[in-house]
Amino acid sequence: MKNLQVALIEDVGEEDYKNLFDLSIRLSDYITEQFKDKETGETPDDFWWHRSCATRPAFHHLCFAYKATVYSCLIGSIIDDKIYIPAQDWNNNQRETKEYGLQSCIIPFDATGEAIDVLPILDANTLEPIDFKSENLNDPLSEWELHCIGVNNVNHYLADNGYTHIQSCDLPQMKPSIWFTDSEGKRSYVIVRSIAIGCNEDPYTISKNLVDNFTEQGIKGYFVNITWANIFGSSGLFNEKQVYHSSLVKNKIELEPIEDVERNHKNIKIVPEDLYEVKPY
Repeated sequence: MKNLQVALIEDVGEEDYKNLFDLSIRLSDYITEQFKDKETGETPDDFWWHRSCATRPAFHHLCFAYKATVYSCLIGSIIDDKIYIPAQDWNNNQRETKEYGLQSCIIPFDATGEAIDVLPILDANTLEPIDFKSENLNDPLSEWELHCIGVNNVNHYLADNGYTHIQSCDLPQMKPSIWFTDSEGKRSYVIVRSIAIGCNEDPYTISKNLVDNFTEQGIKGYFVNITWANIFGSSGLFNEKQVYHSSLVKNKIELEPIEDVERNHKNIKIVPEDLYEVKPY
């Protein structure tokens, strides 16, 4: 591989949004193929996606896990000897990997020819190809991992149902989690709660100020409550507050109008101030 350098650029233009969204899905499919068993064609249980489509603000930002390591992946376009990455994406990636103990890496591709040529995934710090050897996965999924997987599932649900201009942030403390444009061209938002099934009765709050502010602007709000469980849980009662990736299942995704949340969930309250501390993004 030629000697490459990272070059940070300004954010991509809005007109490139759809093309890059589609590209990210193609790249995630390509990476999945690399981990499949060559004989059976099956994806191993210790490989899965946290974020398999790139949406703003983490626009070129994919994330997958293999065994005990989670890889936070920037998408970089190669021209000559440089890998071009938007500066905002680079900064988001560095923040995320530091805060959650992830491996920062780059998915480099060369689109200067007729076909897109995907190169080996690189360590973002050394620009050397990553050797995907890791310890076996024994730890339960963290709060961030569960939320990230949940937001990723809702992103795909929205895309599959024809919604466009999907933007998301998978920090658990941030609300809303997702913005999108509906079939009538109106902007809407989604607050995603993605938790282990044993935490479903825990108190959860949404800011009334946030809801009222968006309502006054004519912006429609939705809520999605995703609960995760292991089919072969230790108790067999689906009440665990910690879950693992193996045999992980979830409930059906449904967009609930934000005004129906308190009626549908006795433990979720819309209060004058959100009780959760929001960290800077």
